[in-house]
Amino acid sequence: MLGWTDAFVAPERRFELVGGMTLLLLLLHSEPVWYLEVGVYGLSVAALLYRPLVRKPALWFGIAAFLTAGHVSVWFHLDNHKFLLTYWCLAVGLSLLAADTTRALRTNARLLIGLAFLFAVVGKLLAPDYLSGAFFEGLLLTDGRFFGVAHVFGGIPLPDLQLADLAREDLLVFGDLRIPFDLPSTPRLTALAQGLTWWTLAIEAAVAVLFLWPEDRGPSRWRDPALLLFIVTTYPVTPVIGFAWVLAAMGTAQSTQRGWRYWPVLYVAAYLFVMLSTSVARSGLLTPG
Repeated sequence: MLGWTDAFVAPERRFELVGGMTLLLLLLHSEPVWYLEVGVYGLSVAALLYRPLVRKPALWFGIAAFLTAGHVSVWFHLDNHKFLLTYWCLAVGLSLLAADTTRALRTNARLLIGLAFLFAVVGKLLAPDYLSGAFFEGLLLTDGRFFGVAHVFGGIPLPDLQLADLAREDLLVFGDLRIPFDLPSTPRLTALAQGLTWWTLAIEAAVAVLFLWPEDRGPSRWRDPALLLFIVTTYPVTPVIGFAWVLAAMGTAQSTQRGWRYWPVLYVAAYLFVMLSTSVARSGLLTPG
């Protein structure tokens, strides 16, 4: 393996790598609330310019405090990964207070990932419209981030998707539908939604079990392949780049030197892959104009 790769995955540099990935995520994908942006952007830029700040607990506690304050005002409209990102920043700060920072960071990342996926699976199993495939079918037809998938793989005409988007905007702005419409569907879309339903449930359950399994025992050695598989198969289809990036950062943090030591390289590659695939999705190549 090349020397630069060995230096890249060196244990003594792991914290700086994880910190940099998290700070970049905060700069590019924080919630657009002005006082959150002022605090989070200011602290993140300061830490990127003066790297010793990355190892200061106060930096991460300050970021977590700004995130919490900013999220309160948009609580019911907040994406799930914004909560996870807040917990992660708090966990980074707490890890710096531990006697063994690297071990604490690794444990916190592993448990956060495992618990997040466990709660996601439980929530899906308790939601009747999820197991039926209705959740994904509705998402593909009403969320502009998924219109490219609905059109290319589900066979839904672009004008129908545009009409669904206009109706959704009416519902959000006026509280009712000014443009009456029926959600379009095709057998291909229904099959796609059902496939996404069961694949998501299976891979999330696998990640939950593997990450909550005792560290370095039995099936836990498959943690990294499972999480990477989830990232690279989920986020090109569902382009929520912030979620992918926080998982990649936590995945990098929890990977150990035992077994194959180069998992951080693949997590960073996944981090960049999601950014590229999301840029393509947003370029209009796969979405209706």
